[in-house]
Amino acid sequence: MPRQMLYSNDMNSITEKHLTGNSEWEKKDVLVPVSFIEMNVTYFYNKDKNFVIIASPLAVNEGAGDAVEPSYEATIRSIENQVGNGHFGIGCSLLGKGTGERHYIALFKEKGAHGKISMFDSKISAPNQFFNSSESPSFFEKARGFIKAPFKALGLWAFGIGKEIKSSFLGKDVIVHRLATQPFFDGVSCGFHASGAVLMMADLIGKGVTTTEEITSSITSDKCLDLKSETLLKGENEIIPVMNSSLGSLISSKGHNSGKSCGQDDEKKNEIKATDSDVLTGQGKTFSEVNETSSHEPKFF
Repeated sequence: MPRQMLYSNDMNSITEKHLTGNSEWEKKDVLVPVSFIEMNVTYFYNKDKNFVIIASPLAVNEGAGDAVEPSYEATIRSIENQVGNGHFGIGCSLLGKGTGERHYIALFKEKGAHGKISMFDSKISAPNQFFNSSESPSFFEKARGFIKAPFKALGLWAFGIGKEIKSSFLGKDVIVHRLATQPFFDGVSCGFHASGAVLMMADLIGKGVTTTEEITSSITSDKCLDLKSETLLKGENEIIPVMNSSLGSLISSKGHNSGKSCGQDDEKKNEIKATDSDVLTGQGKTFSEVNETSSHEPKFF
């Protein structure tokens, strides 16, 4: 069945299915002001690691028209008031103005008052346009994006031009990593990619991996993040092995998962093997180094 654009409830469901039941992450709800009303936002708080994972996507700023999601700034302020701590790290999805439609990307912020911020874009969006509004692009913005897209894609693919972009979000410096894992004319899969990145953040944070460099290395080397989200949304069984003690060396290695595509073929039927005898049960499961899977049924990654 072809994919459809994910709505806020879909992305909220993906994160909740993954983290509910995980004792490290406490599920919480907070009311966030949106225009003249308050909306409920679900998040998961890891008190030991001092990180929050926000289940619902957040608008880059308060908008009008089709932008009715709680804003990032208002949500973080409400969570700060609730937990009594303003220096927690953050993992979430952001909703902004894409090239051809409203677009989701993933955000990671280190804990601390001056924690570094990185963002992960499955396309090759223009950061200035994305951070300016969470509404749909105009006809002229779409046309300009379609004209520029082939040149940006060629530059990124052939020369690595624009792979990392320095930008600013709410007055803070950010690095936008253009993953280019989503085809330009695919206007519906960004929610799957963004949610998958957020799930990986949660799993790595749970294992004590909390620096921007480590998170970035792991996310940018995994080309199959969207499949994780799709599996959870469909309600299929999740079979993910536990990360082992060698995670740090794997993350720091530039070759981690590089060169492998989603569902790569192998001569023999591949098996998923846990690195330890510890296999998580329930819905709070983790990412890990995974053996290659059959190209015909990529049920996990």
